[in-house]
Amino acid sequence: MTTLLQNTSGITSEQKADMKKAAATWKRSYLSERMLYMYQTKWSNKMYYYLDDDRTSKSWASKYKAKAKKTYTEVNAFISKNAKHNPKLAGELKKFNKQRLNIYNKAIDNWFFKMTKKQKAKYISPICGSGRKPQASIIEYVDAMFSKSKMSSDPWYRTMFGASCTKHIAVDDYADTKLYVLKTLKIHGYDLNPNGAGNVWVDHTQWQKW
Repeated sequence: MTTLLQNTSGITSEQKADMKKAAATWKRSYLSERMLYMYQTKWSNKMYYYLDDDRTSKSWASKYKAKAKKTYTEVNAFISKNAKHNPKLAGELKKFNKQRLNIYNKAIDNWFFKMTKKQKAKYISPICGSGRKPQASIIEYVDAMFSKSKMSSDPWYRTMFGASCTKHIAVDDYADTKLYVLKTLKIHGYDLNPNGAGNVWVDHTQWQKW
């Protein structure tokens, strides 16, 4: 798009320079968001939602560890590929990525090989539908382990609500605590005006267009 615009007749050299600068800024912002998105969604969808309280056999320990390692590797590869666009963010995400892997490995070892039945009983699943009795929950334990590190075990679905918070809810949430989107850009998800900033923004950023 930048090349196309720069080849348009009547475009001044100053405008061309502005376009080039704007394109670089957009690309940096876009890929920074993608690195954060991959980090959050992979650890939520690929790993956290892979946990199941009914998987009580010790054979699941190796499967959980393999899944955690694969998640870490995929996230790390994507960040490394795009690190040049935002080295500072990439370095921070790589640190948090490694920290998540370590927390999972420790939690898995503790749960399957070190903790007693009595110790596990401290972590009971709050959901006991269909007449099922409360049971020890590895999910609750993993939640507690991440909380100790001021992190969310479900980074995508929990820290996404940080968009409306004025303070960070996790060390790695990268929330817009200044509420720039809401207050400055006036982008509201509940905007009923079809020509409002929120709806115009959604229409502009539909994935089909990109």
